Amino acid sequence: MNQNNQNEMQIIDSSSNDFSQSNRYPRYPLAKESNYKDWLASCDESNIDTLSTTSDAQNAVLTSLNIASAILSFFTSGIIGTGFGIFNTILGWLWPSNNNAIWEALIRSIEALIDRQIREYERVTALSALQGLRINLAQYNTAFNNWNTNEETRNNPALQREVISRFNIADGFFGNSMPSFRKENYEIQALSVYAQAANLHLLLLRNAVIYGIRWGMDSRTVESHYERMVCLSGAYADHCTFFYRQGLVELRSRGNWNEFNNYRRNMTINVLDIISLFSNYDPRVYSLNTNTQLTREIYTEPLATPLWHNLRLNPTEFQQIENDFIGQPSLSTTLTRFDIGVNRLATGVGGQSYTISRTRTAHHSIGRSVFFTTTWQGATQINPIEQRSLDFDNFNVFNINSQISSGDRFNQNELALGTRQALFHMVNDAGSLVTTREINLPQPVNPRSITSNIAGTNSATPTASDYTHKLSFIKSTRVRGLVSAANIIAYGWTHISLERRNSLLPNRITQIPAIKSHLLSTVANPPGTQQTHIISGPGHNGGGLVVMGSGNSRFQMRIHSSARQRYRVRLRYVNLSQTSCQARIPELGVNVSFTLPGGGGFFNPDLRYSAFQYITLPLEFETPNVESSWVFELGTTNAVSCVIDRVEFMPFNATALEYEGKQNLVKAKKAVEDLFTTTGKEALKIDTTDNDVDQAANLVECVSEEIYAKEKMILLDEVKHAKRFSQSRNLIQNGDFEFATDGWVTSSNVIVQADNTIFKGKYLNMPGAIKTDTTTFPTYIFQKIDESKLKPYTRYKARGFVGSSNEV
Repeated sequence: MNQNNQNEMQIIDSSSNDFSQSNRYPRYPLAKESNYKDWLASCDESNIDTLSTTSDAQNAVLTSLNIASAILSFFTSGIIGTGFGIFNTILGWLWPSNNNAIWEALIRSIEALIDRQIREYERVTALSALQGLRINLAQYNTAFNNWNTNEETRNNPALQREVISRFNIADGFFGNSMPSFRKENYEIQALSVYAQAANLHLLLLRNAVIYGIRWGMDSRTVESHYERMVCLSGAYADHCTFFYRQGLVELRSRGNWNEFNNYRRNMTINVLDIISLFSNYDPRVYSLNTNTQLTREIYTEPLATPLWHNLRLNPTEFQQIENDFIGQPSLSTTLTRFDIGVNRLATGVGGQSYTISRTRTAHHSIGRSVFFTTTWQGATQINPIEQRSLDFDNFNVFNINSQISSGDRFNQNELALGTRQALFHMVNDAGSLVTTREINLPQPVNPRSITSNIAGTNSATPTASDYTHKLSFIKSTRVRGLVSAANIIAYGWTHISLERRNSLLPNRITQIPAIKSHLLSTVANPPGTQQTHIISGPGHNGGGLVVMGSGNSRFQMRIHSSARQRYRVRLRYVNLSQTSCQARIPELGVNVSFTLPGGGGFFNPDLRYSAFQYITLPLEFETPNVESSWVFELGTTNAVSCVIDRVEFMPFNATALEYEGKQNLVKAKKAVEDLFTTTGKEALKIDTTDNDVDQAANLVECVSEEIYAKEKMILLDEVKHAKRFSQSRNLIQNGDFEFATDGWVTSSNVIVQADNTIFKGKYLNMPGAIKTDTTTFPTYIFQKIDESKLKPYTRYKARGFVGSSNEV
């Protein structure tokens, strides 16, 4: 028999737990911690350089890169039905020791980017709140580990109560602390801290949604945590994107493009990449492993002298550099070739000093074998004396060592500059071939070496086996170049999660960003109306978006599959008004029409997280059991502000998974209903036993959480309700032997075990009597019931579940 009597057990307090991950992750040198003694009323901008070092920026970026990489890896191949592993990993990165050094680096790195400090009072308040979070999360961490040790501990009421208590305390502390990370006038400086804290809070809530019922929460409480998780995902993401854009506006107004770009690059890594993963945290939407790709592009510092980097530009010059380096949003592509034109830098600047005077690149559109070439950039007004090309096809460039030539600041202005050397370190996708490509032009003048890359996860300088970004674009500008051949180059980078092909991974949800299409088209009606095109995303979705045109519009993406599997298709989108749509996969015979609901609001750069919706299309298809490729096409008719973020391919087995899942649900519902006297479940039937409750619980456990998550949660809650009824009417103490033989008097050979699947938990093993030549020693167990507990004129039954017996 099973009945969950409660036992008070000692819980280890872990306030000193530092989440140390030193055996798994390297540590990077941190700037010396500041001793905060003075309460400053205002910031002293002249002290920025002394408070923030390159080490701060490096540690902030490395920490964020590792957290984003860990989350992406977890959702692709981790045990998605859990989530504690990734939560624990992130804690280890943010608190590698018992202090807030990483968090301080996050703050100081932004202070340096915007050249504005946070007030000391706000700094101390935020750091104090973070210290409190560390302690409370450590205690929750220990409580969870104690509960999650094995099946026995997971069924222990005392450990369940403790983990709920620690969760509630940590959750409440987040609610009290988050305002400390968004103090008025200092929201930008604290934005990385806010994003990381928000990420932790959402993952904590996700744990409650996944584990809450097993902890002992009722379904309404779990539902409340789920609703808060969804709501806060939007609130946190919107806060981050709003103040990220505020920082961009502030830095643009100062006129220094290099500072503007440094802020955009580092904040993309430290803030936007983190919040772009929030949508994956919903375990009801993403119940399977999910492959996610970041399509955004970031640029390292241009190859230029300090004088050029520090230029204060007028608005026209600033916008020209932005147009030259960043350009208009476009479909995702793969870099295949780099073309250069060579010229003498200038007469009198080193005589025969040769540099790259103009550039262009060639790219593959994803899903097409043909490539396209960009127009020449740089000093295009003069003819090159030589042209060269480097081939990057099927390789990922992860690090570049460049050297520039320039006039010196005394004889020839530093703005007479160009790149004379570039060594590209690259590796193929499989990691089996590492090589280099090089441009090396003669006669350096006032050479300056520049290394361009984005850090790996284990090292500040990436390697062939440890890199997070790959070269995607090479751009040029002539703005403020002093001589006719002057040319400033910048390198663009994409995250390695962005794959060369659109490949479906077996048994995983595959997210394909809409900008990985290879064709956009609109037959305008009437001519001149909006065409299907690409726009920059709002910052919380990881890249650009496709806007459908006003007429008959469509986009196509080529998909690769390698095994037989059935799929459904889901869209993440924003749509102003109801739109007629068509989805086609010609090679697989799929052609369906459907209506895309509206109500998402008109798109603008401030598009809120909550504006995005999901729709599962009314189609199912099966991929061939061989390597194959096929085209998915989405068409719209007269769309009004219809924006597509991504297409999701969700695997399922219609003949087995759904049928079996539905049958399991029906069986579980009937078993639970049979426990009670009425549909209102106000009392148990007289003949309902503890074993009946346990067997019903086993049937509920078999219900698919992927298909019937809500129904399963309700049924588990009803089983717990039945268990409480059973406990309240049972006069036997410890009737399920959860606490061994406490409350029982037994013979010495009676043992309690927990290794038989026919029992929900522990059970009693009573061996046969021990016999000697003269005496028989019986096996027995009994318990006395206090007479005061018995009601007069009342019949009582004594019953139990016997798994097996012999000659009893």
